[in-house]
Amino acid sequence: MNDVVIKKSKIGQFEKGVFANRDFRMGETVVTYKNLKPLAKEEFQKLPKREKKFTHMHWGVTYLYPSPARYVNHSEMPNTVQNLKKRCDVAVKDIKKGEEITTDAKKDDTPHSKEFSERVYAICKKIPRGKVTTYKIIAEKLNTKAYQAIGQALRKNSSAPFVPCHRVVSSTGDLHGFKGKKKGKALEEKKVLLEREGVKVENDKINLKKYLYRF
Repeated sequence: MNDVVIKKSKIGQFEKGVFANRDFRMGETVVTYKNLKPLAKEEFQKLPKREKKFTHMHWGVTYLYPSPARYVNHSEMPNTVQNLKKRCDVAVKDIKKGEEITTDAKKDDTPHSKEFSERVYAICKKIPRGKVTTYKIIAEKLNTKAYQAIGQALRKNSSAPFVPCHRVVSSTGDLHGFKGKKKGKALEEKKVLLEREGVKVENDKINLKKYLYRF
């Protein structure tokens, strides 16, 4: 017997939902989605419109959800919570047989979410003094190609220099920008911070062969 079944739903945007086919106790795994498929930008663009509805973004990567997980509807009072690391929905309370399974859509990790920014900051803090890294390298570490979102997260960084966003430069070694500015006092401030840490800046550019840090 399957633990869950797909049936018609009154709350689902697809007129379908996932329902408990037995009783679940709080803390039990209800729905698993271990075979989530990560999609490159080109793959996502080629998806049929009906399939795009079943995608979500986590850690800056877009995933296509399989059945039955794709039919779990969202609710402001969900009876499960997503465990993205283990790729499953876990009951947050006892669930009776026949009850619809719901989760919280606010957990999605979009490039503009607080969760995504916090991951960017955590990586940024690992850049040692006297070294720099690039937006592209941070993106690779996050397994994403959301380069612009990384820049936006660093621009909104309110914990500098504890989160040393001044140590992030372009892939060519250009200072690129600082505090949302491409030139002027902000860029000069970035240059001063780097030079204080021993990074030599010439013509607003850094020798990456000498100063680049890879995680």
